[in-house]
Amino acid sequence: MKKLSIAILAMLLSGCIWTVAKGPVFSGLDEAKESKSVVYIYKKYSDDGVTACLKFLLNEAEHGCLWGQGFLRAEVSPGEQELVLQTNAFMGPRLIEYKFTAEPGKTYFYEFIFTSGNVTDDALAIKKIGLGLTDGRTHVFSSGAHALYQKETEVAIKDLVPLKESI
Repeated sequence: MKKLSIAILAMLLSGCIWTVAKGPVFSGLDEAKESKSVVYIYKKYSDDGVTACLKFLLNEAEHGCLWGQGFLRAEVSPGEQELVLQTNAFMGPRLIEYKFTAEPGKTYFYEFIFTSGNVTDDALAIKKIGLGLTDGRTHVFSSGAHALYQKETEVAIKDLVPLKESI
C-alpha cells in the first residue's frame, strides 16, 4: 500500500495526471486572413482514455499539444495539409492522420474523440484500438476508436465556448 501511495504521489507531482487544458477560455473566432487558412482542433472530453496531451501537427510542423476540454488554433498556408494527432511521447504513435486541401481565407474545425462505442459514418479518420488485460487467469478485453470529425462553424463555436486553449 505504501508503494502505491508513493507512485500516485509521484504521478501527481510530475503532472502525469493533468488531463485538462489550462489556458484561457475560448473568447471568439479568429478569422482567417485572405492569404492564409485557419485550423481549429478541439477535444471536448478529458475522461476518454487519453491521459496525455496529443501533439497537433500540420505537415509535420507542431502547433501545440491538445489536452482534454481544450482547443488549439493554427494558421497555415493554403494547399495540401496532413493533420496528425500523435501521443506526446518519444516516437509516440500517430492516433489520427488526415489529409485535406486548405483554401485561402477559410477556417476549418475538427473535433477529436475517443469512444468505446461505435464511430459514426461521418468520421474523417478512424484508428481502432484493442486492449487485452490479464489478471491472473481472467482476460479482460476492451476496444475503442480514435476518430476525427469535421464540424460546421456554428456547431464548432458552440462546442468551443466552454473549452480552454491547450497551452
